Amino acid sequence: MNPRFIFVPSIDDIPKIRPKNAFYAHLDGAECPTSLALHHQLKQIFELPEYFGDNMDALYDCLLDLEWIVEDNVILVIEHPDQLLIEHEENDPDLISDVLILFDEVAEGWQLYDGEEFTPKNFKIIMVASSKMKLLLEENEIEYELVSSTN
Repeated sequence: MNPRFIFVPSIDDIPKIRPKNAFYAHLDGAECPTSLALHHQLKQIFELPEYFGDNMDALYDCLLDLEWIVEDNVILVIEHPDQLLIEHEENDPDLISDVLILFDEVAEGWQLYDGEEFTPKNFKIIMVASSKMKLLLEENEIEYELVSSTN
């Protein structure tokens, strides 16, 4: 089992599982209540190119490139995940699942990458524990790992 999603009890627990040689992209779900806000935040934190098109297809393509990131490990840290895309819960309740699936597919794509253009990335998603997100991952049959606090 090599889950691509990892849940930590709090944001303070992330340093305990930090891999070496990692690029950290910190996403605050509270700042991404809409799809547009999410795309803008992801563009900023991943330093996506100017041609990024603020849509799911463009996001997928750009996250499977990342040639400008020199680190081998790419970690997306999501704080306040329950607030992510909260304004879409009523009119597009599947959008958050679509985003989680996209992140999972990107991580899987990197695991399968065997090109010579640049070094493959180890793409992981670390989230502060959320029963809502755990349920969505389970509904979409996406594996995850729970990391306990070791104070």
